[in-house]
Amino acid sequence: MVRLRLAGPGGMYLLAVLWVWTIVLGPAVSGLTAMTFQLVDASMLLALTGAYLGLYMGGNPPPGGRGWRGRGRDIVEAARELR
Repeated sequence: MVRLRLAGPGGMYLLAVLWVWTIVLGPAVSGLTAMTFQLVDASMLLALTGAYLGLYMGGNPPPGGRGWRGRGRDIVEAARELR
């Protein structure tokens, strides 16, 4: 069976490079030279980052595969044992 990974750490590195370019490097290079660069709009970059993090970071089930209901019961039982 072949697994296809559509998202991974490469996407995080790309977003980090885009943020650094938009905030630090692009304006600095533009100020030091007479060249102007096309910068990514910060609101578009924020929306892209939010969508990426929502899809890549979200949706992971808790260990054990019981869902959030089973996990909540474990937390309540652990709190009762502390008393």
